[in-house]
Amino acid sequence: MELFKEYEETINRINKINKRNLLVPDLLIGKEADLEVFYAPFEYLNRKAKVVITGITPGYIQMENAYKSFVINKTNKDRFKIVKDSSSFSGPMRKILIKYLDEIKLNEFLEINSCESLFNENSNLLHSTSLIKYPVFKNKKNYTGYSPEIFSSSLLKRVLLENYTEEIYKLDNPVIIPLGKAVEKVLLNLSKKGLISKDECLFGFPHPSPANGHREKQFREKKQHLCSIIQRKKTQLG
Repeated sequence: MELFKEYEETINRINKINKRNLLVPDLLIGKEADLEVFYAPFEYLNRKAKVVITGITPGYIQMENAYKSFVINKTNKDRFKIVKDSSSFSGPMRKILIKYLDEIKLNEFLEINSCESLFNENSNLLHSTSLIKYPVFKNKKNYTGYSPEIFSSSLLKRVLLENYTEEIYKLDNPVIIPLGKAVEKVLLNLSKKGLISKDECLFGFPHPSPANGHREKQFREKKQHLCSIIQRKKTQLG
């Protein structure tokens, strides 16, 4: 929680959670041209995780919800975990995500009935995170992973290497699920640099957002490949 300590005093002074009070210089981690990275309390790392679901970066809504949860649970010693759990994928996207994970038999690999339980009673098996751990905005709007791409920005590259790769290093060969092509491209780059293992990544997994109109076609085309990765992991573990 070292980074939190740098911002704790500012956070304690926030009397109303909104953009005016969150997107402020005192919570700024770094700035580069029209890119800004702000602190949010996404510090929790589930070291026992067998699955890591990876997005690009938290958006503003996730940032706001994280702060609301953090304030409500201010006296709870597990508040960082509570924030992470409350910020995990929700709504229609979660339903699609669970369906795909069960279809490639990740539930069998984890020895659970359904991957739905990763978001409740079996949350100890899941770590949800982002390549850029903290919220990124371009011209005050949510950053999408493009223009610039992460490795084209010294700021984003630094945050990536200081946080995401360090998180993965602390885990015991989890299955890594990239959500979307922008995430997949960065993970391929990291694997070529030897910073993560390509064999652990479910490359080809479609972004489960309802806004992704090609997700079903993409999933059907890659399903057998994704199943083979899970089966290989299962065999390796005996």
